[in-house]
Amino acid sequence: MKRITSINRAIIYENIKLMKFIMKNVIEEMVGKRNSGRMVEIDKMMVCLVNFSGTDIDDMKKEMNEIAKEAQKFFKEHYCINLTVSTSDVHKTVRQIPKAYDEPLRTMEYKRLFDAQEILSYEDIKEDHKYNYYYPLDVEQQLINTIKVGDFKNSEVMLNEIFQNNFSEPDFSLVISRCLIFDLMSTIMKIIADVDYDDKEKIIDEIIKIEKRLGSESISEMKRNILNIVYKFCQHVNERKRMKNKCRSMNIEEQLKDKVIQYVLDNYKDYNLAITSIARQLNLHPISLSRTFLEQTGQTLVDFINRTRIKHAKELFKENYNNLDQVAKAVGYSSVRTFTRSFKKHEGVTPGKYKEAM
Repeated sequence: MKRITSINRAIIYENIKLMKFIMKNVIEEMVGKRNSGRMVEIDKMMVCLVNFSGTDIDDMKKEMNEIAKEAQKFFKEHYCINLTVSTSDVHKTVRQIPKAYDEPLRTMEYKRLFDAQEILSYEDIKEDHKYNYYYPLDVEQQLINTIKVGDFKNSEVMLNEIFQNNFSEPDFSLVISRCLIFDLMSTIMKIIADVDYDDKEKIIDEIIKIEKRLGSESISEMKRNILNIVYKFCQHVNERKRMKNKCRSMNIEEQLKDKVIQYVLDNYKDYNLAITSIARQLNLHPISLSRTFLEQTGQTLVDFINRTRIKHAKELFKENYNNLDQVAKAVGYSSVRTFTRSFKKHEGVTPGKYKEAM
């Protein structure tokens, strides 16, 4: 398997090398129709330095754009390759060549940031930029609040509005664009610092990755990554709330169970003790009370009442109470018949047989 991977890598490398060779020859030929030029590889990019034969700057810019379009069309039609092209301003001296190289690099970063598909020149991006962005403190605080409570729906709406207000038109400088993204990342970091979050390190790693990719990802990709982080955080917040509510509910139900048990122990002698009377005493619906008690104890409330009464009846038998009618009434049964039926159901024998076996 390693050998196959190594062979594939070698083939890919050779194909790229061949394509760069073709690109160099084709574009130099296009440039050489009316001018002279040389294409070289620098930092894994193909760079073409054009020496124009004319003197009119506007004509040079127009011709540079036409060459770029012709190159894009050629490689699209013949090799199904989409060339990403950016161009510098026209410079007049050899000393300005480094500047002529730096300008397309900035333009290329701008293209990636704003997901621009057309050929872009440095002239298109160097003027008329906004040098501030819309992200006031009150908006940041609202965003923090919605994320902290796990409201992803409204957090998404707010983030979409922030991106729409700032990036609907590509008139941002690269520096300001980066500042806004860093500001949004800072907001998320503030939230993480204030909240007990189990996966803090994972979220921080994702934030760092976004910051590192600022020069290579488009605004839409960065927005998608930020929304993904916020979504995961909101899920975590909602899961914690659900667990807290569950624990709170369990505590309430456990307290209710204890109240019911104590009430039965205090009132088992009462003939009228039943689910309805207990529910009325505790301001609960009988069905809700029965369900909660069963979930908490594993037995029905009726069974618990009868077991409590029978337990005390057996204690009376030990104290030499021989009259079944007296014992039945002493533990809350209105008749010996009901007492006997319940006793046999839970103990397997009648009260009389139980007494004889003592």
